[in-house]
Amino acid sequence: MDPSEGDRSLQWRCLALVVVAAILSRLLLAFIPPLFGVGGGGLYCQFDCGWYRTIATAGYHLKPAGHDAQDAANWAFFPLFPLSVKLARWLVAKASYVDAAAAINSALFVLSCVLLYKINLRYASPLQAALGSVAFAFFPISFYFYAPYTESWFLFLSVLGLYFLQRKQFIRAGVAAAFLSATRNQGIFFAVVILAYGIEAYLALRGEDLARRLRLGLDVLLALVLTPVGMILFAAYLYWLVGDALAFVHVQRAWGRGFENPLWVILGIVRLGDPYGVYALFTFILAGIAVTWLAWMRRYGEAAFAALCVLSAGISGSFSSMPRYVLASVGLALFVTAVLPRLPRPVFWVFLAGEVVLLAAFVGQWFRGATWLV
Repeated sequence: MDPSEGDRSLQWRCLALVVVAAILSRLLLAFIPPLFGVGGGGLYCQFDCGWYRTIATAGYHLKPAGHDAQDAANWAFFPLFPLSVKLARWLVAKASYVDAAAAINSALFVLSCVLLYKINLRYASPLQAALGSVAFAFFPISFYFYAPYTESWFLFLSVLGLYFLQRKQFIRAGVAAAFLSATRNQGIFFAVVILAYGIEAYLALRGEDLARRLRLGLDVLLALVLTPVGMILFAAYLYWLVGDALAFVHVQRAWGRGFENPLWVILGIVRLGDPYGVYALFTFILAGIAVTWLAWMRRYGEAAFAALCVLSAGISGSFSSMPRYVLASVGLALFVTAVLPRLPRPVFWVFLAGEVVLLAAFVGQWFRGATWLV
């Protein structure tokens, strides 16, 4: 057999391992609720899930009506995820909101694990890349990619954009980034990844003809222009609906968010000894480790993107949602999928078994409304 055919055969087997592991992890999450004496996946709908449900079932509010002060509205939540659930429920008329969201998020998560495997093939052997995705599939916080939240869409579009950038398909990456900025406001930061890969590709063309460099420059420029389109369309819709294009920013006051030096927030948390804040601070440090590792690996665009996504939550004056933004971020996904497979094999399998136990424990805490996981 040709050696190249053997390599392809190994890659296909490793890809199959990734798909099977990712599907099994989603099935595990589907079967956990009965262990708590509850049928179905309704317990996954915690915290902000209700806001997304209102968008999917009734659309965006015309005026604030939520919270005790009647100052909250669902304008704070971007449209791609709830609209995709609404479409799924329209296609399958009897599907509940939670079941439709779980199906969409599970499919996106499996695709994300496959893309992470493809991305890591650039830096590791097929088996090592596959084991990285397996470790991520059962990572204790992977339930975030099953619960009715935006995390699955955000991860999928981020790694899809990286996949295209690795292949110098800048316009396609820009389209993925446009959808990313319709998923969460941090999506606009993907522009730094596009710019980093564009500079790298341009430097590699030194000495080439001018036409090729101009074509590359135009592709990168178009990708950068495409990146904020999702957010711009959402802002235009809000302007048409309520007369305020930045309503998604202004309504954040209802959640006590503003702009504040994250260092003062951290110092206040440490001084008060708030358990939730201490946990959020731990995730902040973990994000710093992942960002530092990406920078050390000279993956500057990914490092900057991960840092900006976390800092944007830190400067809001609140660490609410920080654990979810950090632990479900593409920066941590890249770190986990690249570093964990480097453990000695017996240690890796023990670690994987521990992940499964912790995953079940974290889900139990989520069902009990543990705010430190938000």
